[in-house]
Amino acid sequence: MPKITRRQFVSATALGAGGFVLGYAAKTLILSDILPPSETPVTSPDDALTRLMQGNQRYMQGSPIHPNQSAERQAEVAQGQHPWAAILGCEDSRVPPELVFDQGLGDMFVARTAGQVIDNAVMGSLEYAVEEGVQLLMVLGHQS
Repeated sequence: MPKITRRQFVSATALGAGGFVLGYAAKTLILSDILPPSETPVTSPDDALTRLMQGNQRYMQGSPIHPNQSAERQAEVAQGQHPWAAILGCEDSRVPPELVFDQGLGDMFVARTAGQVIDNAVMGSLEYAVEEGVQLLMVLGHQS
């Protein structure tokens, strides 16, 4: 049996699970021009952390802006993804990172486990995120 890397495994699994949908979307959402990015690119870990903290502040104040959730963003991420942060969070349904940090489609890779426990599958997912160029890896704990 040939040896495959975690990245190859994750890619093959994703293609198997979502390949039909993505293939269909790619055929029906052909864009004549490349869409501009929804925001300025995140270029450093400090920039990524600042964006997460700003989003969390909006969430805590009850004034989220729900960025990157438009039909245009859906079309943009159908062409490829470029998340700038990876979050290892708790499985607790009351702490969804996309909401807690007021982020949208394609902004973050998210792995959730009970108690932020890391096994080989989670480690492989986080390694994949780093290989894809995320600027920040955050472990999200919580209380209450």
